[in-house]
Amino acid sequence: MTLLAECYIKEKFPFRESKPLGLRMQEHFFSRVAITYDMTPHAPDDPKVRDAYEALKEEILMQFEFMSRHGIKIRPFLGQGQPYANSGDMIARVASTSTLYVYLTSCGYGSDVAAPTDHPMLERSDIVIDGYRFAYNDLFRAVHDYYCHYLPRQDFSLHGECMAALHHLQLLSSTAGHAVFTETVGQICWFYRGAHLLDRTLHLPTRVDSDYRPPCSRRYPPQKAMLLPACLIERFRESVVEPWAGQPT
Repeated sequence: MTLLAECYIKEKFPFRESKPLGLRMQEHFFSRVAITYDMTPHAPDDPKVRDAYEALKEEILMQFEFMSRHGIKIRPFLGQGQPYANSGDMIARVASTSTLYVYLTSCGYGSDVAAPTDHPMLERSDIVIDGYRFAYNDLFRAVHDYYCHYLPRQDFSLHGECMAALHHLQLLSSTAGHAVFTETVGQICWFYRGAHLLDRTLHLPTRVDSDYRPPCSRRYPPQKAMLLPACLIERFRESVVEPWAGQPT
């Protein structure tokens, strides 16, 4: 946990203890989350879903304002492709400029299937930067990349994304955390371990297999406003261990 994130926790959750994070998960957990994400329907009108996403929107706005007060500049990325080549490129450039570029939701949001227009993260916020009014999903991309990838130096691999999710759960209420689990762990497990990636023998191809699809050629998860079962979040939290010397994080 970095100093800025610790300051945020102390301001918003004064009785919450921050601690170093490590992750030890069994492979079948990722597949279980991926399958559950695939099978759970989009349900934005469900009262529990609505409450979780309203809490998430409120809290990511607070996180955005907090980092802005501490000198972090957020800009919409208006070029071609992605703003950064990889996580290392993002970390180096943010470190040297204190500026984070956000790939706008209007330029890409989930799979090639049209995202549901009633998804709560598509709602526009009151934040306007360089003439662009940010959707709440744009704010989420900004705070998640900064607090959960840049500050703790987590990459965009399956492990790095799950570590980033753990960091974000520390910064959120339990209600908002339920939504962020769907938005992070649910989607990244679908992307890396989804049933659509399996071969004819129901095995996940590796780099040496002819039918292996590298991440850069995979489609993104379908966007859904829903909540994954609480038992999966609890199992995820139970996987947290204190890092030992030399453990990659």
